[in-house]
Amino acid sequence: MAAHIGMGDPGGARGLHTAPCRQSARDAADRGYLPLTTDAARPVSVIVLRDRIFGAVLPETIKAACIRMARAENVELFGIDLDQGADGEWMFGYATPTPNLPISTSK
Repeated sequence: MAAHIGMGDPGGARGLHTAPCRQSARDAADRGYLPLTTDAARPVSVIVLRDRIFGAVLPETIKAACIRMARAENVELFGIDLDQGADGEWMFGYATPTPNLPISTSK
């Protein structure tokens, strides 16, 4: 079962799902910097800039969750990596206040 990250929704229905993640003091420190992606997922990157989404076409509920995450972090610019599983479910992979800006919206 997927976990949920906050987004102000206790049930997670309006948030982003995330894969289970565990890390202990016995794990290598750099393990905490790896994205929560899976090999079977189709990753996409988006940039949130002042409540606007750039980089990928997303369902409205996922766009809203990305915007809420950027607001919660109190930043105007925020990068988020998402995975879309074979079942169509969107999963949180990674977030950063220093995103990769060359993301293009052209096909």
